[in-house]
Amino acid sequence: MPRIIIDETPALNYTLVEMIAQRVALLLATLSLPCWSATYFVAQDGENSDGLTWERGFPTFAEAFIAASSGDHIWVASATYAENIEFVTGVQLYGGFLGTESPDEFHLRDFQANETIVDATETGTNAVVIYGDCVLDGFTIRGGGKV
Repeated sequence: MPRIIIDETPALNYTLVEMIAQRVALLLATLSLPCWSATYFVAQDGENSDGLTWERGFPTFAEAFIAASSGDHIWVASATYAENIEFVTGVQLYGGFLGTESPDEFHLRDFQANETIVDATETGTNAVVIYGDCVLDGFTIRGGGKV
């Protein structure tokens, strides 16, 4: 029976190295793609589906923060929210919306006419907990306590 010798040829090694280099280049190119921030909506009468419109908005901050990641904005419709706010790093939270503004109508926000209240009196915890860089703008904070 003839003897078969499998030999690592330079051509095979070059092919494997080239394949790995191409995968690394593809990975690096993908990581450098620009990322756009999302805007999520919180409205007490929202249907709690995906938070991408006022009608499909999240009824609580906690649900919006589960969906959000660094760089995202959360717009909150005027109401009193009996909960605390526990931030996700890098998220921007804005109150003072009537709850009808489109994503390009941030300038219509009026936090004096559309008071947005965080009332953590009943939670027994801190009203606002922030980790890292965040924005909290357009809210009246009430209640809360030390943990």
